[in-house]
Amino acid sequence: MNRYHSIYENHALAEKLRQMASPLAPLVEVEHGTVHPAFPTTLLQFWLLTNDQLESLAQFYHQRTPNVFTNLYPYPIRNWDPDMSMGEKLRKMGEFIGIGFCDSHRAKIAGLQY
Repeated sequence: MNRYHSIYENHALAEKLRQMASPLAPLVEVEHGTVHPAFPTTLLQFWLLTNDQLESLAQFYHQRTPNVFTNLYPYPIRNWDPDMSMGEKLRKMGEFIGIGFCDSHRAKIAGLQY
């Protein structure tokens, strides 16, 4: 019996890998029209963001320190706290950049844990 199988034989794994390769559209910063260099280009890159990258993204897109540009984004972050958990930062950043399943209610239904 062969213990090693191709990922294509594991349909759940193949589907998850396909999902993780899904591209993300870059979010343009409203003041200067630029994209943060650490902005994730795939779903996998989003899930691999570090705490420092999340903090930098929040600052770059005017969400860490509210100013006149903060509410010009489609889904502004309410109450960004540098001391919140990584899971909470990922959830809030995911909602901010438009990853729908990061919404708390939908995440609970899907059984996602942060």
